[in-house]
Amino acid sequence: MDADMIMNKKNIALLLCLGLALVTFGHAHGSDPVAQLTGDKQEPEEARGLSEAEIRAEINILQDRIKMFQEAENDKVAKALGVTPAQLKGRTEKAQATQVFYNRMLAALKKTAILAAEKKTLEEAIASGEAFEVAESPPYSLKFYDEAIVAFNKAASARETAQMSLALSGKMVKNARQRLKDAEQQLREAKAAAGQAKESAEVATLQWKSAARQADVELARAALRFETVVLKNAETSLVVSELRTTVAERRLAQIRANLHFDAEDLEKQLSRIEEEKVSLMQAADEFLARQQKTEADLLRTQKKEEESADRDENMEAEIAALQAWRQTCQRGLEQIEGSLQLLTFQKEIWGQRYELIKGDTDAEELRLWQKEAQAQQDRILQALALEQSLQASLHLQISQVEKQLAEEGVGWTRARHLKEQLEAHKKLARSTFAYLGTLTVTNRMASHFIDEVDEELAGNILKEKIQILAGNIQKAWKFEVMVVDDQGITVGKITIALLLLIFGIILAGYFTRALKRHILDRSHLSESATAIAEKLLYYLTLLIVILLSMRVVNIPLTAFAFLGGALAIGVGFGGQKIISNFISGFILMAEQPVKVGDLIQMADIIGKVEEIGARATRVRTFANIHVLVPNSYFLENNIINWTHSDKIIRGEITVGVVYGSPTHEVRRLLMLAVREHKETLDYPKPYVFFNDFGDNALIFTVYFWITVQLINDKKRIESDMRFIIDEMFREAGLVIAFPQRDVHLDTSSPLRLEIMDASGRQEDGAHEAPGGRGDEAAEK
Repeated sequence: MDADMIMNKKNIALLLCLGLALVTFGHAHGSDPVAQLTGDKQEPEEARGLSEAEIRAEINILQDRIKMFQEAENDKVAKALGVTPAQLKGRTEKAQATQVFYNRMLAALKKTAILAAEKKTLEEAIASGEAFEVAESPPYSLKFYDEAIVAFNKAASARETAQMSLALSGKMVKNARQRLKDAEQQLREAKAAAGQAKESAEVATLQWKSAARQADVELARAALRFETVVLKNAETSLVVSELRTTVAERRLAQIRANLHFDAEDLEKQLSRIEEEKVSLMQAADEFLARQQKTEADLLRTQKKEEESADRDENMEAEIAALQAWRQTCQRGLEQIEGSLQLLTFQKEIWGQRYELIKGDTDAEELRLWQKEAQAQQDRILQALALEQSLQASLHLQISQVEKQLAEEGVGWTRARHLKEQLEAHKKLARSTFAYLGTLTVTNRMASHFIDEVDEELAGNILKEKIQILAGNIQKAWKFEVMVVDDQGITVGKITIALLLLIFGIILAGYFTRALKRHILDRSHLSESATAIAEKLLYYLTLLIVILLSMRVVNIPLTAFAFLGGALAIGVGFGGQKIISNFISGFILMAEQPVKVGDLIQMADIIGKVEEIGARATRVRTFANIHVLVPNSYFLENNIINWTHSDKIIRGEITVGVVYGSPTHEVRRLLMLAVREHKETLDYPKPYVFFNDFGDNALIFTVYFWITVQLINDKKRIESDMRFIIDEMFREAGLVIAFPQRDVHLDTSSPLRLEIMDASGRQEDGAHEAPGGRGDEAAEK
């Protein structure tokens, strides 16, 4: 009895020491509950990262602790602490799990070093340009180009995998951080409860719980540290994969830019395809021979089964094996036929790819090739899905036959037939696998070819898209929906009818409201008369729109013939000009060749449009005179609209300078004068023309662009420009020329000159003009 008591006391002391050691270990590793409860902020231990030596130290401490925990796993210790043996074992397992995380962290650190070295090597190779060097020298063949495409696809796939790994690692770190936070909270709660306990038994139990919570914290911290290292490795791995993808992409572009037509390579590829065809034909002959034998054996066996009165398992197994072989032969022949078609398509692709390299193919033929390749690729994808499904079904059949063979009591004859059936299924599986390979290779070739055609057409992509879109729209526009009275109703006619109907309904409402506001409300009619007039106008407009829409889609209008004839007679005799102007006003408002605020020129009248009415349009001239112009005038005559699309117009000034003036200086000063005016535009650029060698001057014209808001803006700005040009020419000493005449007289005798005094009397001495006979008389 005394010995047992002593032993229990020793166990309790051992447990208390273990608990104290565990709490002390937790304090030593940054989980100070006092600091946490007081809110002191410390950098998380896991954020710092542990070195290899620190991790090994942690592992050694955990090994000692695990050994200590394992020694304490007995019923007496469990009874003394008031826990179960399973709880003691769970404590040991938590320590072991923590040790596993630190061991995994060592492996992760080794991977960190490998990734860092690989990243450094890649960065140095990229910086020096060595990474982008291609193993072979240009030019390159299509086979080499395909190998580069495979390398690029592999690098791109690795990059996608690294991106997914990084996202997953981020979630794992987040979850591990939350688990650590929860474990630390539970530890604080357990320690607080232990601090408030008074009885010794309760104290021991609560200390056990505190130690267990401390183990949870250590496990969560180890997991977080490990996941943090994994996350950093994932980040580095993504950088490495992106660098590899960049290198592969640059190499691929370099190879693509240096492709050339290699007749030898093309011949080699075509020869390889022909060899594959020969091999397939041989396999087809074998399937045909086996199929004929199988059909004969199957007919004989089925006839024997029909003659037999009893059920025979061996005969059933034989029939199942023969049916399996028949299916294998049929499917094998179909797959061979499909493979032969795929090989023929591969030959076409190889030839077209080399024609693409030559660059002699026009865009239309390229689009046709691409369309055929896309159609073939769609068929390949469908075949891939079907064959993959059949392959899965075959594996299931093989598994079932193998299970039957493994059963006990299977006779020798039945086992032989089961093995025949198994062989048939496996042969079909091999044939299907080979066919899947051909499908995959052909699909990859088609994808490469389609991408290459896209790159070739990329230079004219906008033009090609417009042409394709226009062609598709034209086809859809002319598509016949139905036929009425031997006239086709096309999508275009229906669209026009619907647009006219919708537009007409909207316009009818807007038109009648505008008419009421501008005319009816000012006509001093009663309110009811105004409403009636508005309704009548609305329904009249709506009726016209409906009739027009029905006519467009070729709906018979016989019922409206009399009404239409009467209306036409009334319009013809009554208000032809009024209706003409009214409809013209509608057209003006719809098409807007002129609109309010536009500067227009009609013959020799220039003015600003102020209002477009139902019958006439009001125009204000430069002289502040209103001119009312019938609406039909704008549709029947040539109108100059200075501000139809915008308010930018061109001004011009013509100036002449005397002969002998420096022409380049004149041009410079004219350009300088234009730029000095604040209202001239920099774009479109002004320019100067040396127009002509005039009778009295060298003729220059300067053109410039201005924005007009008011009627007189153009004349005002041109006037300002003339003032500036005159001032600049004066300062530069340039003379603006004026008309001059040189008179040459051709006379047979010298001119007589007389000098008269102020009173009109002739003075003494008459003189002849120099250069004639008068000169000789003067000398005498």
